[in-house]
Amino acid sequence: MAQFLFRFLDYIASDIIVKRLANSKTFQRFALHTDKMVQNQATKGEKIMESVSKKAEEVAANPNLIKESVPKIENSKINRYMKAFADEVKKDMKNFNK
Repeated sequence: MAQFLFRFLDYIASDIIVKRLANSKTFQRFALHTDKMVQNQATKGEKIMESVSKKAEEVAANPNLIKESVPKIENSKINRYMKAFADEVKKDMKNFNK
């Protein structure tokens, strides 16, 4: 009996909430604004994915593009970090293979 009452009250409450939100101008503006924002972000995402895909195809066709387009910074912190990281991975792989 309690379950029936709970389901009935839940239905009534949700029905009232849906009707009030459907008739609310503020909620309608919010929904339209949110929909436009989501659509704009989806469009931007598609454009970015297209450009990334094109770049990936270019690099797949000509791997030398990476070497030509990436500037070399000899003594940068990231280069030192990456070298140290690569050295640690090599050490770990040697220990793993033993």
